[in-house]
Amino acid sequence: MVSHRVHSRYTRRLHDLAWAGAAVRWQLQVRRFRCQYLACSQQLFAERLLELVAPAARRTTRLTKLLHQIALMAGATAGSRLSTLLVSGTSTSTLLRILRAAPLPAPGTPQVVGLDEWAWRKGRTYGTIIVALEDHRVLDLLPDCRSEHVAAWRRRYPRRTVISRDRSGPFATAATQGAPHATQVADRFHLLKNLTETLLRVFEPHCSELNNVRRIGDQLTAAPLTEAPPGHRPSAATQPSAGRTQRHLRYQQVRHVYASGMTHTRIAHQMGLSCKTVRRGVRATAYPAHPGAKRRGRPSGRPLDPCKPYLLKRFQVGCHNARRL
Repeated sequence: MVSHRVHSRYTRRLHDLAWAGAAVRWQLQVRRFRCQYLACSQQLFAERLLELVAPAARRTTRLTKLLHQIALMAGATAGSRLSTLLVSGTSTSTLLRILRAAPLPAPGTPQVVGLDEWAWRKGRTYGTIIVALEDHRVLDLLPDCRSEHVAAWRRRYPRRTVISRDRSGPFATAATQGAPHATQVADRFHLLKNLTETLLRVFEPHCSELNNVRRIGDQLTAAPLTEAPPGHRPSAATQPSAGRTQRHLRYQQVRHVYASGMTHTRIAHQMGLSCKTVRRGVRATAYPAHPGAKRRGRPSGRPLDPCKPYLLKRFQVGCHNARRL
Protein backbone atom coordinates (compact mmCIF):
# COMPACT_ATOMS: atom_id res chain seq x y z
CA MET A 1 0.00 0.00 0.00
CA VAL A 2 1.08 3.58 -0.52
CA SER A 3 2.98 5.00 2.46
CA HIS A 4 4.41 8.47 3.13
CA ARG A 5 6.06 7.61 6.44
CA VAL A 6 9.85 7.91 6.11
CA HIS A 7 11.60 5.44 8.34
CA SER A 8 15.28 6.25 7.67
CA ARG A 9 17.87 7.10 4.99
CA TYR A 10 21.07 5.48 3.74
CA THR A 11 23.78 6.41 1.24
CA ARG A 12 24.61 4.54 -1.97
CA ARG A 13 27.97 5.13 -3.68
CA LEU A 14 27.75 4.63 -7.45
CA HIS A 15 30.37 4.74 -10.18
CA ASP A 16 29.40 6.70 -13.29
CA LEU A 17 30.92 7.62 -16.64
CA ALA A 18 34.14 9.62 -16.49
CA TRP A 19 33.96 13.36 -17.11
CA ALA A 20 36.89 15.27 -18.67
CA GLY A 21 39.19 12.38 -17.85
CA ALA A 22 38.23 12.27 -14.17
CA ALA A 23 36.40 9.41 -12.48
CA VAL A 24 32.92 10.26 -11.25
CA ARG A 25 31.28 8.72 -8.16
CA TRP A 26 27.79 9.46 -6.92
CA GLN A 27 26.82 9.64 -3.26
CA LEU A 28 23.09 9.03 -3.45
CA GLN A 29 20.90 9.31 -0.38
CA VAL A 30 18.02 6.86 -0.50
CA ARG A 31 14.93 6.95 1.71
CA ARG A 32 13.35 3.97 3.44
CA PHE A 33 9.57 3.90 4.02
CA ARG A 34 7.57 1.99 6.62
CA CYS A 35 4.47 0.14 5.49
CA GLN A 36 1.46 0.90 7.72
CA TYR A 37 -0.34 -2.31 6.72
CA LEU A 38 0.10 -4.52 9.76
CA ALA A 39 -0.22 -7.81 7.88
CA CYS A 40 2.67 -6.93 5.53
CA SER A 41 5.49 -9.46 5.79
CA GLN A 42 8.13 -6.86 4.90
CA GLN A 43 7.70 -3.66 6.87
CA LEU A 44 10.46 -1.52 5.31
CA PHE A 45 10.82 -0.56 1.64
CA ALA A 46 13.53 1.50 -0.11
CA GLU A 47 12.71 3.79 -3.01
CA ARG A 48 13.92 2.71 -6.46
CA LEU A 49 15.52 4.86 -9.15
CA LEU A 50 15.41 2.37 -11.99
CA GLU A 51 16.31 4.90 -14.72
CA LEU A 52 19.55 5.73 -12.88
CA VAL A 53 20.65 2.51 -11.19
CA ALA A 54 19.48 -1.07 -10.73
CA PRO A 55 18.70 -2.36 -7.22
CA ALA A 56 21.83 -3.27 -5.21
CA ALA A 57 24.09 -2.16 -8.11
CA ARG A 58 27.28 -0.14 -7.65
CA ARG A 59 27.35 1.28 -11.18
CA THR A 60 24.88 3.47 -12.98
CA THR A 61 22.81 1.95 -15.75
CA ARG A 62 24.58 3.87 -18.52
CA LEU A 63 28.03 2.80 -17.26
CA THR A 64 26.90 -0.85 -17.18
CA LYS A 65 25.65 -0.56 -20.77
CA LEU A 66 28.97 0.91 -21.90
CA LEU A 67 30.98 -1.85 -20.20
CA HIS A 68 28.68 -4.46 -21.75
CA GLN A 69 29.36 -3.10 -25.25
CA ILE A 70 33.11 -2.99 -24.58
CA ALA A 71 33.09 -6.63 -23.42
CA LEU A 72 31.07 -7.71 -26.45
CA MET A 73 33.34 -6.02 -28.99
CA ALA A 74 36.78 -6.37 -27.38
CA GLY A 75 36.43 -9.30 -24.99
CA ALA A 76 37.28 -9.42 -21.30
CA THR A 77 41.08 -9.00 -21.40
CA ALA A 78 41.26 -6.30 -24.09
CA GLY A 79 38.10 -4.67 -22.73
CA SER A 80 39.70 -4.36 -19.29
CA ARG A 81 42.63 -2.43 -20.79
CA LEU A 82 40.29 -0.28 -22.88
CA SER A 83 38.09 0.59 -19.90
CA THR A 84 41.01 2.35 -18.17
CA LEU A 85 40.99 4.91 -21.00
CA LEU A 86 37.22 5.47 -21.19
CA VAL A 87 36.06 4.91 -17.60
CA SER A 88 37.62 3.88 -14.34
CA GLY A 89 39.56 0.61 -14.57
CA THR A 90 37.47 -2.58 -14.68
CA SER A 91 38.73 -6.11 -14.14
CA THR A 92 38.21 -8.98 -16.56
CA SER A 93 36.04 -10.90 -14.09
CA THR A 94 33.72 -7.89 -13.75
CA LEU A 95 33.27 -7.69 -17.51
CA LEU A 96 32.51 -11.41 -17.63
CA ARG A 97 29.90 -11.03 -14.89
CA ILE A 98 28.28 -8.17 -16.82
CA LEU A 99 28.14 -10.35 -19.94
CA ARG A 100 26.59 -13.28 -18.06
CA ALA A 101 24.03 -11.06 -16.32
CA ALA A 102 22.83 -9.42 -19.54
CA PRO A 103 19.54 -10.82 -20.85
CA LEU A 104 19.87 -12.96 -23.95
CA PRO A 105 18.14 -11.72 -27.12
CA ALA A 106 14.89 -13.40 -27.99
CA PRO A 107 15.64 -16.22 -30.44
CA GLY A 108 14.02 -15.96 -33.82
CA THR A 109 12.35 -18.72 -35.75
CA PRO A 110 15.12 -20.85 -37.32
CA GLN A 111 14.79 -21.61 -41.01
CA VAL A 112 17.73 -24.05 -41.34
CA VAL A 113 17.66 -26.99 -38.92
CA GLY A 114 20.22 -29.77 -38.49
CA LEU A 115 19.41 -33.32 -37.32
CA ASP A 116 22.02 -35.69 -35.96
CA GLU A 117 22.61 -38.35 -33.34
CA TRP A 118 24.08 -37.82 -29.88
CA ALA A 119 25.18 -40.56 -27.52
CA TRP A 120 23.57 -41.33 -24.21
CA ARG A 121 26.09 -44.17 -24.04
CA LYS A 122 28.54 -44.41 -26.89
CA GLY A 123 28.04 -47.52 -28.96
CA ARG A 124 24.86 -48.46 -27.08
CA THR A 125 22.12 -45.82 -26.87
CA TYR A 126 21.67 -42.73 -29.06
CA GLY A 127 19.26 -39.83 -29.09
CA THR A 128 18.53 -37.02 -31.55
CA ILE A 129 19.91 -33.49 -31.33
CA ILE A 130 18.18 -30.69 -33.25
CA VAL A 131 20.24 -27.55 -33.90
CA ALA A 132 19.44 -24.17 -35.49
CA LEU A 133 22.30 -23.83 -37.94
CA GLU A 134 22.05 -20.04 -38.41
CA ASP A 135 23.14 -19.27 -34.84
CA HIS A 136 24.38 -22.77 -33.74
CA ARG A 137 21.72 -23.02 -31.04
CA VAL A 138 20.45 -26.33 -29.69
CA LEU A 139 16.68 -26.44 -30.11
CA ASP A 140 15.85 -29.78 -28.53
CA LEU A 141 17.22 -33.16 -27.42
CA LEU A 142 15.06 -36.17 -28.17
CA PRO A 143 15.51 -39.39 -26.16
CA ASP A 144 15.86 -41.67 -29.21
CA CYS A 145 16.30 -41.68 -33.00
CA ARG A 146 12.91 -43.08 -33.94
CA SER A 147 11.50 -41.39 -37.02
CA GLU A 148 7.99 -40.93 -35.56
CA HIS A 149 9.33 -38.89 -32.62
CA VAL A 150 11.42 -36.68 -34.90
CA ALA A 151 8.49 -36.24 -37.29
CA ALA A 152 6.21 -35.27 -34.40
CA TRP A 153 8.68 -32.60 -33.30
CA ARG A 154 8.89 -31.33 -36.88
CA ARG A 155 5.12 -31.01 -37.13
CA ARG A 156 5.08 -28.80 -34.04
CA TYR A 157 7.38 -26.34 -35.82
CA PRO A 158 6.31 -26.39 -39.47
CA ARG A 159 8.07 -23.19 -40.59
CA ARG A 160 11.37 -24.77 -41.61
CA THR A 161 12.69 -24.40 -45.15
CA VAL A 162 15.95 -26.43 -45.05
CA ILE A 163 16.77 -29.62 -43.12
CA SER A 164 20.40 -30.73 -42.87
CA ARG A 165 20.75 -34.39 -41.92
CA ASP A 166 23.01 -37.39 -42.20
CA ARG A 167 22.42 -40.38 -44.48
CA SER A 168 20.43 -42.49 -42.03
CA GLY A 169 17.03 -43.77 -43.10
CA PRO A 170 15.04 -42.73 -39.98
CA PHE A 171 16.04 -39.08 -40.32
CA ALA A 172 15.11 -39.07 -44.01
CA THR A 173 11.72 -40.61 -43.23
CA ALA A 174 11.11 -38.20 -40.34
CA ALA A 175 12.04 -35.14 -42.41
CA THR A 176 9.73 -36.24 -45.21
CA GLN A 177 6.81 -36.96 -42.87
CA GLY A 178 7.22 -33.93 -40.62
CA ALA A 179 8.08 -31.30 -43.25
CA PRO A 180 7.29 -32.59 -46.75
CA HIS A 181 7.84 -29.15 -48.34
CA ALA A 182 11.28 -28.53 -46.77
CA THR A 183 14.50 -29.00 -48.71
CA GLN A 184 16.70 -31.81 -47.40
CA VAL A 185 20.48 -31.41 -47.71
CA ALA A 186 23.52 -33.31 -46.47
CA ASP A 187 25.81 -31.68 -43.95
CA ARG A 188 29.48 -30.93 -44.60
CA PHE A 189 30.81 -33.96 -42.74
CA HIS A 190 28.72 -36.44 -44.69
CA LEU A 191 29.48 -34.73 -48.01
CA LEU A 192 33.18 -35.29 -47.36
CA LYS A 193 32.44 -38.84 -46.22
CA ASN A 194 30.53 -39.52 -49.44
CA LEU A 195 33.43 -38.14 -51.48
CA THR A 196 35.95 -40.28 -49.58
CA GLU A 197 33.97 -43.48 -50.06
CA THR A 198 33.44 -42.75 -53.77
CA LEU A 199 37.15 -42.17 -54.35
CA LEU A 200 37.96 -45.40 -52.51
CA ARG A 201 35.53 -47.35 -54.70
CA VAL A 202 37.07 -45.81 -57.84
CA PHE A 203 40.74 -46.34 -56.97
CA GLU A 204 40.72 -49.58 -54.97
CA PRO A 205 40.44 -51.80 -58.10
CA HIS A 206 43.56 -50.04 -59.48
CA CYS A 207 45.84 -50.40 -56.46
CA SER A 208 48.46 -52.39 -58.39
CA GLU A 209 48.61 -49.82 -61.19
CA LEU A 210 48.91 -46.96 -58.71
CA ASN A 211 51.71 -48.75 -56.89
CA ASN A 212 53.54 -49.24 -60.19
CA VAL A 213 53.16 -45.59 -61.06
CA ARG A 214 54.50 -44.56 -57.66
CA ARG A 215 57.44 -46.96 -57.98
CA ILE A 216 58.32 -45.69 -61.46
CA GLY A 217 58.02 -42.10 -60.28
CA ASP A 218 60.42 -42.83 -57.45
CA GLN A 219 62.87 -44.39 -59.92
CA LEU A 220 62.68 -41.35 -62.21
CA THR A 221 63.24 -39.04 -59.28
CA ALA A 222 66.21 -41.07 -58.06
CA ALA A 223 67.77 -41.42 -61.56
CA PRO A 224 67.20 -38.23 -63.57
CA LEU A 225 68.28 -37.80 -67.17
CA THR A 226 72.00 -37.47 -67.72
CA GLU A 227 72.89 -33.85 -68.35
CA ALA A 228 76.12 -32.08 -69.05
CA PRO A 229 77.76 -30.49 -66.01
CA PRO A 230 77.29 -26.72 -65.61
CA GLY A 231 79.68 -24.68 -67.67
CA HIS A 232 80.54 -27.58 -70.03
CA ARG A 233 79.73 -26.90 -73.68
CA PRO A 234 80.00 -29.89 -76.08
CA SER A 235 81.92 -29.46 -79.30
CA ALA A 236 80.18 -29.05 -82.65
CA ALA A 237 81.19 -32.59 -83.65
CA THR A 238 79.75 -34.28 -80.58
CA GLN A 239 76.68 -32.07 -80.07
CA PRO A 240 74.33 -33.78 -82.63
CA SER A 241 75.27 -37.26 -81.38
CA ALA A 242 74.74 -36.29 -77.73
CA GLY A 243 71.38 -34.70 -78.57
CA ARG A 244 70.17 -37.81 -80.41
CA THR A 245 71.24 -40.01 -77.51
CA GLN A 246 69.38 -37.87 -75.00
CA ARG A 247 66.23 -37.74 -77.14
CA HIS A 248 66.31 -41.49 -77.65
CA LEU A 249 66.66 -42.05 -73.90
CA ARG A 250 63.76 -39.69 -73.28
CA TYR A 251 61.65 -41.55 -75.87
CA GLN A 252 62.34 -44.87 -74.14
CA GLN A 253 61.40 -43.42 -70.75
CA VAL A 254 58.12 -42.01 -72.13
CA ARG A 255 57.23 -45.40 -73.62
CA HIS A 256 58.12 -47.21 -70.40
CA VAL A 257 56.10 -44.87 -68.15
CA TYR A 258 53.11 -44.94 -70.52
CA ALA A 259 53.13 -48.76 -70.49
CA SER A 260 52.65 -48.64 -66.70
CA GLY A 261 49.31 -46.83 -67.12
CA MET A 262 50.22 -43.18 -66.54
CA THR A 263 48.31 -40.55 -68.55
CA HIS A 264 49.85 -38.19 -71.13
CA THR A 265 49.32 -35.15 -68.94
CA ARG A 266 50.91 -36.78 -65.91
CA ILE A 267 53.93 -37.92 -67.95
CA ALA A 268 54.40 -34.43 -69.41
CA HIS A 269 54.18 -32.84 -65.96
CA GLN A 270 56.60 -35.32 -64.39
CA MET A 271 59.23 -35.31 -67.16
CA GLY A 272 59.01 -31.61 -68.02
CA LEU A 273 57.79 -32.18 -71.60
CA SER A 274 54.91 -30.83 -73.61
CA CYS A 275 51.80 -32.96 -74.10
CA LYS A 276 52.41 -32.87 -77.86
CA THR A 277 55.89 -34.39 -77.45
CA VAL A 278 54.57 -37.10 -75.14
CA ARG A 279 51.70 -37.90 -77.51
CA ARG A 280 54.05 -38.16 -80.48
CA GLY A 281 56.37 -40.51 -78.60
CA VAL A 282 53.50 -42.73 -77.47
CA ARG A 283 51.92 -43.04 -80.90
CA ALA A 284 55.19 -43.78 -82.71
CA THR A 285 55.94 -47.48 -83.22
CA ALA A 286 59.65 -46.67 -83.65
CA TYR A 287 61.90 -43.86 -82.57
CA PRO A 288 60.62 -40.83 -84.55
CA ALA A 289 63.03 -38.83 -86.67
CA HIS A 290 63.89 -35.39 -85.36
CA PRO A 291 62.26 -32.47 -87.26
CA GLY A 292 65.74 -31.25 -88.17
CA ALA A 293 66.19 -34.34 -90.37
CA LYS A 294 64.38 -32.55 -93.20
CA ARG A 295 67.25 -30.09 -93.47
CA ARG A 296 69.76 -32.95 -93.63
CA GLY A 297 68.36 -34.44 -96.86
CA ARG A 298 66.03 -37.01 -95.32
CA PRO A 299 62.58 -37.67 -96.82
CA SER A 300 60.09 -34.96 -95.98
CA GLY A 301 56.34 -34.72 -96.16
CA ARG A 302 53.41 -36.18 -94.24
CA PRO A 303 52.31 -39.81 -93.93
CA LEU A 304 49.08 -38.98 -95.74
CA ASP A 305 50.77 -37.63 -98.90
CA PRO A 306 51.02 -41.01 -100.76
CA CYS A 307 47.28 -41.57 -100.25
CA LYS A 308 46.06 -38.17 -101.40
CA PRO A 309 45.36 -39.13 -105.07
CA TYR A 310 43.27 -42.11 -103.97
CA LEU A 311 41.36 -40.07 -101.38
CA LEU A 312 40.68 -37.30 -103.88
CA LYS A 313 39.36 -39.83 -106.38
CA ARG A 314 37.02 -41.38 -103.80
CA PHE A 315 35.81 -37.95 -102.71
CA GLN A 316 34.98 -36.99 -106.31
CA VAL A 317 33.04 -40.22 -106.77
CA GLY A 318 30.82 -39.25 -103.84
CA CYS A 319 32.26 -40.79 -100.64
CA HIS A 320 32.20 -37.87 -98.22
CA ASN A 321 32.23 -39.91 -94.99
CA ALA A 322 35.51 -39.15 -93.20
CA ARG A 323 35.36 -42.36 -91.16
CA ARG A 324 35.03 -44.56 -94.28
CA LEU A 325 37.79 -42.63 -96.07
